[in-house]
Amino acid sequence: MKADEARAVAERWVAEHSADIPGFTGAFLSGSVAWLPAEADLSPASDIDVMVVVSARQAPPKPGKFRYGGALLEVTYLGWEPMPSSEEVLASYHLAGALRGETVPADPTGALTAPRDATAREC
Repeated sequence: MKADEARAVAERWVAEHSADIPGFTGAFLSGSVAWLPAEADLSPASDIDVMVVVSARQAPPKPGKFRYGGALLEVTYLGWEPMPSSEEVLASYHLAGALRGETVPADPTGALTAPRDATAREC
């Protein structure tokens, strides 16, 4: 599977399941799929890290790894209440590397927009 296909599968999962997640705020991709070029091949054993942001101080247990649409997704919930500032995101290499470009498949509240825009300018 190509990296862009993997991102599309993750985006489809988010679109299909976000309404069922209490406090859903947005989602972003992390790990290698977030920075690989579109045409890069992913190993069949590679997972696609989907970070689901919920409006809670404590996130629910993560669903973990499962097969979906021919890909191996690893979904993790992040309780972000309050949302981290753009400066906090930039100070975290995990977040700054993930919150950039086309790695945000869902942001219905707009909460991920400022950190994503700051990361795009600074990274």
